[in-house]
Amino acid sequence: MQYAPKIKSIIMKASADLTWMFGIVISILLSLVVYFVRLLHVDFRRMQKDVAEVKTTTQLIKSEFKGGLELINQRVGQLEAKMKQFETIFYNSIHYGKE
Repeated sequence: MQYAPKIKSIIMKASADLTWMFGIVISILLSLVVYFVRLLHVDFRRMQKDVAEVKTTTQLIKSEFKGGLELINQRVGQLEAKMKQFETIFYNSIHYGKE
């Protein structure tokens, strides 16, 4: 019966060592998870900045194109008015030239 306490103490010591080892492994794994979550968070912040910058740039380009389009439409309208004047003058000169 003397062997029972020794065996029990050896088993308890081994289980305590295993618990200690599992604790270390779990702590290391959790540290790795936290590290990668931090990196992911930093990447999302950078992505938010990039998206905001892209939106601003897109709005700027859109407004520039809109202004350019309005200018082109205005010039086309002026050219159409001039063409109508030329057509009228040309038509009148041909029409009155025959008489």
